[in-house]
Amino acid sequence: MESIKELISECQMLSSINDIPVNFDQEGFPAEYVNNVIGWGIPEDELHEKLPDGTYRMVTMDIDFGVKCSLSCPHCFQNNQLPYKSKKQLSWEETIKIIDQGKELGLKYVKIIGAGEPFENTKILDLLIELDKRNIHSAIFTKGHVIGSDELVKKYYGDRGIFTSEELVEVLFKLKTSILLGFNSFDEKIQNTSVGVGQKHQLSNYVELRNRALLLLIKKGYNDFKPNTPTRLSLVVAPFKPENIDCVFDIYKWGNLRNIYVAACPTTSSGKGHNELIREERNDFNMYIEKVKNTYIDIYKWALSTNAIKKEDFIKHGVSLYPGGHPCNQVAGGFYIKLDGTAYICPGNDTEKFFISNDVLNTPLKDIWINSPNYELAGQNKSNFGCLARNDSFFADYPNFYNDVFNKVMTHVKK
Repeated sequence: MESIKELISECQMLSSINDIPVNFDQEGFPAEYVNNVIGWGIPEDELHEKLPDGTYRMVTMDIDFGVKCSLSCPHCFQNNQLPYKSKKQLSWEETIKIIDQGKELGLKYVKIIGAGEPFENTKILDLLIELDKRNIHSAIFTKGHVIGSDELVKKYYGDRGIFTSEELVEVLFKLKTSILLGFNSFDEKIQNTSVGVGQKHQLSNYVELRNRALLLLIKKGYNDFKPNTPTRLSLVVAPFKPENIDCVFDIYKWGNLRNIYVAACPTTSSGKGHNELIREERNDFNMYIEKVKNTYIDIYKWALSTNAIKKEDFIKHGVSLYPGGHPCNQVAGGFYIKLDGTAYICPGNDTEKFFISNDVLNTPLKDIWINSPNYELAGQNKSNFGCLARNDSFFADYPNFYNDVFNKVMTHVKK
């Protein structure tokens, strides 16, 4: 087994998470290992299910819930929260109404992705409780600073009798949530830059809080291994950029060996991601894409050699947007509802091309669903849809990217 120092290579491990033990021997993951996190990658046997009337199930839904955020991530796919403060926002009753309509369509999973930091919205627990009552599994994108801070937990949830991070984690665990923890780098400087420390906010101990959140989630058992069951904990390396691309492979290995799913992907085509992509393209983008390609190749080679990904699955599904992870199939299982009641194909692209509906409140959700591009995809007999959101942006000049990675990896596998 590699030592931790060998695992992290160029990325310096932070001492506060240095002692998290591995769950698996990297000589080989068990056959019962599932490389996924509950609530994100839709299991293949659920993706194209139908309701009794023949309608494809709307298995998943991405939603916004709240605008407050004390961070200033330069790549934020929401762009910023200010527009929402001057526009209509879905009320609590309207949000629940949409979820109930989704449940009638077979909704199993809800991802809470914005518009702000979910745990800075004090009503998030009410939403999680309502989802749990409906047997809908919630997966929450978070930067972790609230979870990792007793002070912030008391600030936001003290009136509910929740005063410490451990108490909050206990509540979240009982509600059967998955936590999708933002994790751009092991390096403190890179990580701080990724959330805007020193720009619009002064949360100088962000990394300490993020790491404490991770430790508490692990202590509670979010990454406990259960045969043939995905984990409930993910490290989300989104996006990777030239500044942190060298850390992606190391994070992938580190996380998977601890039964923590790692989802990494390039810069999004929405919000501030548009400007970030322009910034990245100003330099030698061809050289950067080559580096990205090699990162994908290295991850897949390692994943296949350790049985983190089974060879037959790789041959069947090919290369995912998330290197070494589940195929991106959410576009065939549901869509994204923004805080203002508009609907988009997915959160990864906010251009007119990805727009579905102007108002989910005055049109039955079933009508929006069956007339959406997503519903058309639900009828396709496949599980890997690449990345529709980045096909004409990040990968626009590299249409053979996935095939090139696949062929290179297969050449290695056949040796």
